[in-house]
Amino acid sequence: MAQQAHSTPPPNSGWVTGGIVFGGVLMLVNGILAILQGISAISADDVWARIGDYVYL
Repeated sequence: MAQQAHSTPPPNSGWVTGGIVFGGVLMLVNGILAILQGISAISADDVWARIGDYVYL
């Protein structure tokens, strides 16, 4: 039976882990803000039309 050499990966650096957590938190906050923007866009669904020099609601 042949032995296979299992190499262990190097331990994660603190900078790498911190960067990944920071990126994940930014994406989470961006998603929450996008949900809130969508809700506010649906609730205030006024439509404005500009015809010539006049603006109509």
